[in-house]
Amino acid sequence: MGKGKMERNFARAYELFTKSLEIDKKDQTANYCLGLMHMLGLIPDQEPDADMALKHYLRAGDDARAYNALGVIYYVAPDPFETDPVKL
Repeated sequence: MGKGKMERNFARAYELFTKSLEIDKKDQTANYCLGLMHMLGLIPDQEPDADMALKHYLRAGDDARAYNALGVIYYVAPDPFETDPVKL
């Protein structure tokens, strides 16, 4: 995808989203993206963390993406990281 001029860097993304929340703890985009990173285990040196994902999604307030992500977590509960499509 793309022309290869930029490399994906989850560590840098995490750093920038976190910095955004230092400015505005309720920033919807930063909270959604951090929730997604926590949910999918995209934060370097950290395992997926449903509790942190929930925290960020709830902080996002009235954000449709965050509501959808919360719905996914509750839909597949108790294991929000279930990958067996038969169980979905």
